[in-house]
Amino acid sequence: MLGMKPRALSTVKRALVAQLCITIALALALIFYGRTAAYSALLGGMIYTIANVYAGWRIFSRKQNDSVHGELYNFYRAEFGKLLMIGALCAATFASIKVINVIAFVGGCVAAMIAGVVSVSLEQANYAPRSKSRRT
Repeated sequence: MLGMKPRALSTVKRALVAQLCITIALALALIFYGRTAAYSALLGGMIYTIANVYAGWRIFSRKQNDSVHGELYNFYRAEFGKLLMIGALCAATFASIKVINVIAFVGGCVAAMIAGVVSVSLEQANYAPRSKSRRT
């Protein structure tokens, strides 16, 4: 075990960690504005993060599709399920909680969405091939 590098986080786990961190940071920043805004942002970010984890699990859990069409179908199915899950969780949240700050709620969703995209983009930028330009 000595001398071994720690295993790097997978892309899905990295996006999950980034989304959780930004959601918690936004909720902590909004606690000074009010408790309602803080838990609204926390709920919004958690709803998007949970749905995104579901989509990531759905996409990467099975590798039985050998064709491109099967993979594309799997992606569409995961994305559609994610959208349905977001809609259902948002509807349940607004139906069950009497006082909610809509702007903070949507801000939490958007912050989690941006954090996931940025974390994956930054990771992919590390693997992008570098162009070799020669001067002759």
